[in-house]
Amino acid sequence: SAEGAAYTERMRFQTLWNGMSIKASAASLSKIEKFGSVKAVYPVGIHRLPETTQVSPDLATAIVQTGADIAQNTLGLTGKGVKVAVMDSGLDYHHPDLGGGFGKGKRVFTGWDFVGEDYIGSNTPVPDPDPDDCKRPEAGNAAGHGTHVSGTIGAATNNASNIAGINWVSKILPVRVLGKCGGYTSDIM
Repeated sequence: SAEGAAYTERMRFQTLWNGMSIKASAASLSKIEKFGSVKAVYPVGIHRLPETTQVSPDLATAIVQTGADIAQNTLGLTGKGVKVAVMDSGLDYHHPDLGGGFGKGKRVFTGWDFVGEDYIGSNTPVPDPDPDDCKRPEAGNAAGHGTHVSGTIGAATNNASNIAGINWVSKILPVRVLGKCGGYTSDIM
């Protein structure tokens, strides 16, 4: 304020580093960058979820493209003992290929929703402990992306093609950092 730099604070980070996500004019940002207490300034990008479309994915092609066929068939890797965090739009943990449940003893054993069901990037996040990306489909949730990614990583062979994801017995930890329209880099951080 004393230097005439106006801004609106979006978030403050204090656990892993000391930093802030702010909204400021170009003139104010120019002043803020020169403060001795400011180590670096980075733009906050927006990450949009892709539009949902009906497709018939060919998991057999994806397995070869990722090299998972070699890991599975030649090296005998299954993902046993592996835990994978998926930072995305959440995960439909009800899906049978992803374990069919959430909590202790399940493949999707824990997770967190850092933004909330109604987050669109410009409103305030409302975190909750349920990382499901299909909480309220009627809310216009463009989700499903985190479930898709999780399926590529660890779908079991419950599907019609009997083809598994890369680590089909791995544990999955969904971390919902994108709302129904996506989110900002600072949301993901």
